[in-house]
Amino acid sequence: MTASNHVVMGALIAAVLPQPAVAIPLAFVSHFVLDAMPHYGDTNKHSWLNRNFKYVLAIDLVLSILFLSAIIALQPVSWVLLIICGIVAVSPDVLWLPYFLADLKHQELEHSRLAKFLKWIQWGERPWGIYIEGIFLVGVSAVFLGVVR
Repeated sequence: MTASNHVVMGALIAAVLPQPAVAIPLAFVSHFVLDAMPHYGDTNKHSWLNRNFKYVLAIDLVLSILFLSAIIALQPVSWVLLIICGIVAVSPDVLWLPYFLADLKHQELEHSRLAKFLKWIQWGERPWGIYIEGIFLVGVSAVFLGVVR
């Protein structure tokens, strides 16, 4: 899943379950659940080097930052926990940064066991998954807005 979907889902978990001891671990686990669903991606080994992926990545980053910024600006109940859970929910994707940087340098990097597991659970990555991601983002955002009001 894209970062924006992870961030919104993590914040939604915190909005529904505002106890940090429950919300933070659930936000982390939500990352793996969402990645196991069909979502945007390309089966090409170096798909993140293509222009379309970079556009999606840039838009996704902007959406994630805007969402977190809106929480900070509006400061709904438990807003700090919403931010924490949003960040925790997307945090496993930080693992991909060294691989992305290695690909940019046209270098090969051996996948760790965790990276292999994360790749394995993302069995449903397909270019058409962008539509699923868009629908999911709109739906989860609508639920989030309904909960935090």
